[in-house]
Amino acid sequence: MKKLILPVVAISILSFSSCHTKNTSTPSDTSDADSAAISEVAVDAKYGSPDLQFKDLKGNVKECSIATYYCDEQGNVADENNKVNEECFVFDENGMIDLQSPKLNWRLLDPIVKRDADRYIVEVKWYISDYDTYVKEQFRYNADHTICQHINSGIESDDAETYTYDDNGTLIQSVSKGAGEGSVYRNTITYTILATDAHDNWVRRLQKNVCESGPDDGSETYDESFVEYSLESRTITYWK
Repeated sequence: MKKLILPVVAISILSFSSCHTKNTSTPSDTSDADSAAISEVAVDAKYGSPDLQFKDLKGNVKECSIATYYCDEQGNVADENNKVNEECFVFDENGMIDLQSPKLNWRLLDPIVKRDADRYIVEVKWYISDYDTYVKEQFRYNADHTICQHINSGIESDDAETYTYDDNGTLIQSVSKGAGEGSVYRNTITYTILATDAHDNWVRRLQKNVCESGPDDGSETYDESFVEYSLESRTITYWK
């Protein structure tokens, strides 16, 4: 399976990308509105800001570190030193991502962040000097500001990921499709929350990833597949 050459932003999200199961309307427009010209927005009562909802975090969160490990189907990690991915997001007291924090993975790549009129992130772009080009991630939203689609534009391949939620707005599945160097692939991830904290934020979540690939011949036939499991672990601190 072809891997993208992309910085990881995880909507591990949300990983935090089919549209919301309880919302069949067209996703909201993703304009290039400058973040300096913003409007007040009614954020879901569970979240304190657009950025906290973007990262699926409730309460007055100060910092969230996410580590992902390979595991078995019950979520047991054999080697905690063998991390698939690790990232950290720092939030100011208004619940917005601190883009100047040295802990922020994005900062190392000098990102260009675009927001819509409601202050939700619609694009993150990086310049890759070795290739003299930009790579970017774009986000499209449902009417309730849950992420509907996440589009990666890479150097060697592109992919688009769609997200499905349950009636409570909890992410339960993502499907990503892409192509590159003569191959097509589809990854279907189902999410199971294993533990939450006192603020009802998940702190351990199991991913079951069904990975399929095949020739890029227009047939959309996937003749190879395998299943792998990973565990996402979040360490969350809150403003006093």
